[in-house]
Amino acid sequence: MKLGFIGVGNMGKAILEGLLRSGKVSSTDVFVRNSSDKSTRNVAEETGAVFCKSLEQVVENSDIVFLGVKPYLVGAVLDQVSLSLKNKIVISMAAAVEINDLEKKLPGTKIVRIMPNT
Repeated sequence: MKLGFIGVGNMGKAILEGLLRSGKVSSTDVFVRNSSDKSTRNVAEETGAVFCKSLEQVVENSDIVFLGVKPYLVGAVLDQVSLSLKNKIVISMAAAVEINDLEKKLPGTKIVRIMPNT
């Protein structure tokens, strides 16, 4: 199983690190992208995950995509990669973004909404 993280802030990084500690996922099967190359590279170096230069690269290489961007960015991010997410599972950590909103942007995509709390 290959996992992608679009937006790896505090919450996303905590989930990513927990998954890696569990041993169920190898760091080489995790693909990450933040808003900048620098922050993406930092996460990749700290966790051993694969640095991605684009959102598309994350999605192309992943079976499950964690969406951890700020709520006001969700629409723009999904507009950019929605067609590539068709046969993927999307797990949204975006607070205040309801499943109905995600379904409108991602028709036919399997969506899970989580509200983690570190």
